Amino acid sequence: MANYLQHYEYTFKDTNGIKEYNIFSNGRYGYINLENDMYIEGQTGDFKIKEVYENNDYFIGCDFNYNYETDKIGKRYYIVVDKNKSTMKIFSEEEFKEKFKNISNQEFINIYSFFKKRGTKFASYK
Repeated sequence: MANYLQHYEYTFKDTNGIKEYNIFSNGRYGYINLENDMYIEGQTGDFKIKEVYENNDYFIGCDFNYNYETDKIGKRYYIVVDKNKSTMKIFSEEEFKEKFKNISNQEFINIYSFFKKRGTKFASYK
């Protein structure tokens, strides 16, 4: 059985064209680079993305732990890029549900489904 690893990129700008954001794949997940003031010493400089929601106002990436024994998703964390304000912020599940009541988890799609629709494939390995 052959395994293929495909690498994708998706780049977008905020509404005013001030900042550019790059989402890239690495293995099974997507990642977005954090802004400089978001780095915590000892942590990586990017946020892992497993699911995505995007509209004209926001790009939202979601990361979560999955328990294969119980077949349940654990706590979710969200990174929200506000395209109108050119800002990026990380939310816990509780904070996200409070601020974005009109966006449900069912509206998110798998990162690779998103990449296949909107991204650019730049490499494929066997």
